[in-house]
Amino acid sequence: MLGATDTTHNIPFLVAICDYSLIGEELYALGAYVSEDPVVASSLAGQDIGKFIAMILIVLGSVLITFGLSIKELLLM
Repeated sequence: MLGATDTTHNIPFLVAICDYSLIGEELYALGAYVSEDPVVASSLAGQDIGKFIAMILIVLGSVLITFGLSIKELLLM
């Protein structure tokens, strides 16, 4: 049995009852995959690229802060 939810309070029940569970964004990704609509699939791919860029910026900012540097200081050099 396949089950899916995007709410966190339903996850334990979903995992206990279903053989395969889709949690959170996987639900929307499956919908885009099954519909085979190129607009929806490309929108999902664009969101994934945006998330990847955001993760890179977060890691870069964390490393800079760890070493005591600020972006303002780096840009004014």
